[in-house]
Amino acid sequence: MLVGLLAVGDAIRHEPAGWIARLGWVFGVCATAVAAALQAVDGIALKVTVDYWSSAPLDQRQSAFMAAFAVRQIEVGLASFVGMLFGVTAILCGIAMAWSKGFPAWLGWLGVVGGVGTVAGGLLSAHTGFSAIAMDVAMPFNLLIVIWMIPTGVVLWRRCSIPIGGRRGALRFGNEDTQLR
Repeated sequence: MLVGLLAVGDAIRHEPAGWIARLGWVFGVCATAVAAALQAVDGIALKVTVDYWSSAPLDQRQSAFMAAFAVRQIEVGLASFVGMLFGVTAILCGIAMAWSKGFPAWLGWLGVVGGVGTVAGGLLSAHTGFSAIAMDVAMPFNLLIVIWMIPTGVVLWRRCSIPIGGRRGALRFGNEDTQLR
């Protein structure tokens, strides 16, 4: 997703909304970094604390449970920030696409809708944890963002595969001609 959004920003870099796509990409980098931290907490730290809790001596089980619960709350916090950051990424890139000349406006607004719902899911996760309502809100919009990336990729693919002046290997990308070597 991040590489695709970098390509979107590159494709419209000379347009007035190009800076919005670049800002969206910055949010995407931040979201990816937080997602990496989330994986460390969820995949390593939480497993270690839960394993210790399940095998702890009886007099240490309450403390071990509280430690595992604390790590779980860190996971919830990181997951909510991932949702909010990826949502803002989609919103900014969607706005840039909707305002650009190189993408259909509906495609940009589709990204904005997916991003708004993903931010809402992240906010709900921050306040209610991994609750049913948080998942019911977040999951459809997360899926919408994944689906949004497919036509975005198609538009980018078509933009970069238009021959220029009959030259073999010449491609149009953004406002420039690029000669393949």
